[in-house]
Amino acid sequence: MDIQTRLENTFLAFLIRERAIKTDDVEAIRSFRRGFATPLGRLALQKGYLNMKQVTVILDAQLESSRSFGRMALDLGLLDRQQLDELLSLQDAVLPSLSAIIGEMGLVDAVALEALTTDFVLSTAKVVC
Repeated sequence: MDIQTRLENTFLAFLIRERAIKTDDVEAIRSFRRGFATPLGRLALQKGYLNMKQVTVILDAQLESSRSFGRMALDLGLLDRQQLDELLSLQDAVLPSLSAIIGEMGLVDAVALEALTTDFVLSTAKVVC
């Protein structure tokens, strides 16, 4: 698990502890956020890691499996771990922040969310320092 994912998980756990969101909200937040993601196949094409035929092979294989595009690409040997990690980082870079998603979903009002985010940053800074 990369550092950004760990930080996001910690932020969500903080919001649950503070009773700003419910445990059940976490999957809805993640799902809503994924809706903004650029598909990995498109990113792999843009980076030149895969051609259209390879993307189609992966998509066809996914029809018979519950595996993600990235996992399937690795299993088929069409992407290596470094390439997949780079594509996932690119995908994450364009996603809206968790705070933006939580606000957009109306789970926490803007003023309270800003205060909670500040509290989280300050508490995290204390742990790091």
